[in-house]
This record gives sequence, C-alpha cells and structure tokens, in this order.
Amino acid sequence: MIACLGYAPILGHIGDFFGYFFVAGAWHASAIVLALRQSGRRALRLLFVALVGLWSLLVPWVGLLLAGTLLPRDFPSGAALPVLFGLSSATGAASYWLLIRWWWLPSGSRGSVVWVVASCTLVSTLLAVSQPPLHRLGVPDDISLDFLPTVLWWFAFSGALCLSQRIATRACLLTGS
Repeated sequence: MIACLGYAPILGHIGDFFGYFFVAGAWHASAIVLALRQSGRRALRLLFVALVGLWSLLVPWVGLLLAGTLLPRDFPSGAALPVLFGLSSATGAASYWLLIRWWWLPSGSRGSVVWVVASCTLVSTLLAVSQPPLHRLGVPDDISLDFLPTVLWWFAFSGALCLSQRIATRACLLTGS
C-alpha cells in the first residue's frame, strides 16, 4: 500500500494513472498470496502477482470499451463516469475473483462472486458519484482518484470474499456437506 501511495505523487497524471493500477493490483495480489501462506509455490505466486498487475492495468481500458459499446451516443455525460467506474470495477472484480478461485481457492464458494462484484461495483460507483463533492471540498486528485478507490475497493473485495467464504463454511458445517 505504501508503494501505491508513493507511486501517485512521483509519477502522477493520467499517463501514469494506468501504471498506478498495475502497482495497486500487484500489491493486493501480493497481500492475497501472503495471506494464503501456501509454501513451495514461489514461481506460481510471482506469476499470479504479475498477471494480476497486468490485468489491473488493462481493466480501465476494458471499462472504457464496455462503456463505449453499451452506452447510447446520447447518454448524459455526467452519468458516464459512474457507469465507467462501475463497469471497470465489475469486470475487474469478477476476473480477479476467478483468478483467485482457479489458483488459490478451488473449493471456495461459487456464489461469492456475486458478493464480491456487487461490493466492488457499489464502492466504485459511489466514489464516482462523489467526485464532484470531493473536488468542491478541496480533496486532491491523488486522494479522490487514487487512494480512496484503491483502499475502498480492496476492502470491498477482500471483505466480501472473506465474508462469503465464512458463510459458505458455516452452511457446510450446518448441513454436514
């Protein structure tokens, strides 16, 4: 997280905005890999972190492509940012969840993707809607566009994944399956 905070002011601006996504994705993937504590798979862990970083770099472009494809030409421009944030977030959350499930939690709850995508999309959309008030309050872009979305998205993703896994585990214990 410290690397992400340090990255934004040093490189800043929109050209490096997507590089920031790479760093943020790689750091969150590193946290997931360390939290799962699966030893002896160092190369696989490094590959996972690199893939997540690369995918995080591409997700905003995927959101732009989806928004450009799905939204009608006369869509109100003021509503485009929340839709773009929501589409990017949903795409990123679903694909990241899938990577985690394939590589680290194959026995995880399949229904958890709904919680993860809903949580991340809600957080991202609310942040997009709150950009004008944040700017009026004088909140710098490094905070409103980089730090807050990163931290809140991480909490939404990790919290939803953890909560859904706990609910699934309790259900299995109660039903004996």
